[in-house]
Amino acid sequence: MNSKINFTAWLLIAAIAVALWVPNLFAVGMFIDGIVDAILAQSLYLDISSFWEPKSQALSWSWGTMPLCIYLLSLFYKFFGDHFWVERLYSFLCALLQLGLIHRLWKMFFVNEEPIRKLAWLPCLLWLISPLTGWCYGNNMMENTMTIFTTCAIIVSLRFVRTQKNILLIAFAMAVFSLLAFITKGPVSLFVFALPFLFVHANKNFGWLQAIKISFLQLALFVFLFLLVFSSPAASTFLQHYLNEQIKPALSSSSPTDYKSFTILLHLLLATFPFLLLCLLRVLVKPQTRFNQKIHWRFFLLGLCGSVPIMISNKQHQFYLLPAMVPFVIGFAIYLLPLVAWLNEKTKEQWQQKTIPFIQYGSTAVVLLCMVLCFTNAGTNYRDNNLLNELHQINKLTNGEAEISADYTLYDNWPVRDYLLRLYRTRICMPEEKVQTNFYLTLPNQTGELLPLGSKKIMAGKTLDLYRIP
Repeated sequence: MNSKINFTAWLLIAAIAVALWVPNLFAVGMFIDGIVDAILAQSLYLDISSFWEPKSQALSWSWGTMPLCIYLLSLFYKFFGDHFWVERLYSFLCALLQLGLIHRLWKMFFVNEEPIRKLAWLPCLLWLISPLTGWCYGNNMMENTMTIFTTCAIIVSLRFVRTQKNILLIAFAMAVFSLLAFITKGPVSLFVFALPFLFVHANKNFGWLQAIKISFLQLALFVFLFLLVFSSPAASTFLQHYLNEQIKPALSSSSPTDYKSFTILLHLLLATFPFLLLCLLRVLVKPQTRFNQKIHWRFFLLGLCGSVPIMISNKQHQFYLLPAMVPFVIGFAIYLLPLVAWLNEKTKEQWQQKTIPFIQYGSTAVVLLCMVLCFTNAGTNYRDNNLLNELHQINKLTNGEAEISADYTLYDNWPVRDYLLRLYRTRICMPEEKVQTNFYLTLPNQTGELLPLGSKKIMAGKTLDLYRIP
């Protein structure tokens, strides 16, 4: 496959990446979990909380979230300032770094197979076209950070599979990356421990003995580092709280849940659906090419190790699958190698000469257009348009008061509470808190029984009403 096609593929990848995240880089609004993580990072930046106690004055219930991602995001606030777009920038840079790691993983694993090595764009392209990728990195998910560490662990582990050299250094690096991933989002990251056993005999010199050795050293060093990190009183207290607030409820059969045990498999099907369509095409055309790679199933199994165990949890959100998508895209890319080669051979040179410039010019145009949209969309609402517009109006009417009383109907209205806190550092308080404020929030036309007598409605919105207290 010639260099012109490879260059065109990378240009297409750049266009897709830019189209996914750049137009809304400076826009407002994201999924609620991403807002909460930003609030916790903001609190750390403002010295309201500490590394092992990630909470804010208004969101103490979130103390139980692993802290590393929050800490890294807080560093971005220190560097760029406390702006609503910083969390989007952080996630975008995570996406770019993740693309680089997937590229590195592919080239490292196929270092001795030059024709395949040159197709490093293929797993990157697959990763980008998964619906899960665009959603996660557009909504500031903690998995964005964790996936960086799990991918690094996969890279160093596969390096040992290929070379069987520097076992102590490799085991230590695997343990460090595994621990960093754990401190980012918890035990879902530990699927990387399965890799050595899944790749037994993937290399003629890598057998069961080597797999046992590297796994034992990795586990021993991980346990040592884990005990070392969580030996301090603050870290130990945090870990106990994390187990009580996150792990035990997730595994408890008595915990209320809206999820069935197979929900995560449905999410996995949706996340890999574009790949499955391409695989169907490969089956239909039955390409015969020089590529004879049979190792894809090992990556599939590694991806399943990072996804199927989630079935035991009461929490089965789609974004939990993001770290497992890396081995999946590598496995699918290997399986699709014959299809790529077949397409290259079947397309006539004259057709390629017409198509390649079209893709190149089109990709360049997309990049330029998205750069323009990045600035024209700045400050606009990416989602929750009515709510965000009304919160902006409320902030103006209240002159940015730090606390506003609210009706009990807003107690668990987390979009209202979180957007106010993240964007304006305003906390809404229940009536019994008796805060010093001149304003009272309710749902539209729902005053409840605790609205102070004589209060005057000064804003009637589609999502909220604001009253001035006499």
